[in-house]
Formats: sequence, C-alpha cells, structure tokens
Amino acid sequence: MNEQIIYFFRKKPYFFYSFFPVFGALYSFVLAILFLKWSPFKTDIFIVLFFLSALWFAAFYLSYAKTLPTYKFEREKEKFTLLEARVISDFSLSDRENIFKKIEAVRVFVRKIFSDQSLVSVKILSLINKTLFLYIENLSIIKSLNAGLSAVTGETKKEQIVKKAQAYESANIMLLEYLDSYISELAANNQNDKETASVRNELERMLILLKNINKK
Repeated sequence: MNEQIIYFFRKKPYFFYSFFPVFGALYSFVLAILFLKWSPFKTDIFIVLFFLSALWFAAFYLSYAKTLPTYKFEREKEKFTLLEARVISDFSLSDRENIFKKIEAVRVFVRKIFSDQSLVSVKILSLINKTLFLYIENLSIIKSLNAGLSAVTGETKKEQIVKKAQAYESANIMLLEYLDSYISELAANNQNDKETASVRNELERMLILLKNINKK
C-alpha cells in the first residue's frame, strides 16, 4: 500500500506538494486545541483550514481510487523494467536468456487471455516480478559464494561453499520450472476453444430451428 501511495505521488506531484501545507494546517489545529486560548477569529480561521484539509483528503481519495488499477499495472511494469536492467547489468545476462524467454511467453499469453490492466493481469505481473527478484537474489548469492570460494583454503570449507551454491542454483532451476508450469496452464486456457464451442452450440440450435420450420 505504501509503495502504491508513493507511486501515486510520483505521478501526481501536486498532491505531494500540497500535502505539506495541509499537514501543517492540521498540526497547527492540534497545537491550538492543546495550548491556545480560543477566540471567535481564531475559531473561524481553524474551521476554514479544517474544511480545506477535508477537501484535500476527499480529492486525494477520489483520485487515488480512480487511478489505482491503472497505476498498479504501471508500477508493476516499471518494477519489471528495473529488475530486467539489474539482472542484465549485474550478471551480464542477455534479454534473450532463458528466464526472459519464459517471462515474455507468460506476458504474451496474459495479454491474449486477459486485458492488460485486469486484476488477474496485475497479479500475474506482480508474481513475475517476485519470481524475477528472487531469481536475481539467488544469482547474487551464487556470485558471492563463487567469489569466496577462491579465497577459502581447505577442501571441507570449499565443498560446503560449493554445496550452498548448488542449492541456490537448484532454487533458480525450480523457479524456471514454475514459469514453465505457468506457460503450460496459460496455453491451455485458450479463449478460441470457448468461442468455438459457443458458435457450435449456436449452429446446432439454428439447425434445429430450420428443421422445425421445414416440417411445418
């Protein structure tokens, strides 16, 4: 939630900058209640400030709720781009590497089956980002272990490091297998099959209707 609010402020900076005077007005209102002696003039000022703050929060909520689905999708796309750039630059992987081929296949099927900004699409994109993030973290650990391997003396310690590196490599292989399962499931969920069945049923009903007309 906090991440989404920050992204909202980034997209609509005028809400971000206007928040500070609103916060200042509310903070002053609280201090006035605690420490100041009230007069009719001060009461009128703080009533105006309070209602202006209330209007700001109402405008913020309406705008945030309206843009939330779109901004969720855009934020996940942005995160994917950042993760992709990181894995390419930090680990010298090409954007044509195996994991990117699988991710692109998932994205193609998602675009075909669901609309880009549907709730399902956002959830799948979020899951892809989590998968890619974990894949990168495992690569980072493997890289650190391999760097430490050359600095360690003693066969037992080296074997321990090798086993740890192999465990993280196995974890990444498992992640790729999960992506394969996603691709298989999405490929099986073909909208054309449903549409073909629907057309077939319509044609069958039409044939029955025509036969009944001919009988008359």
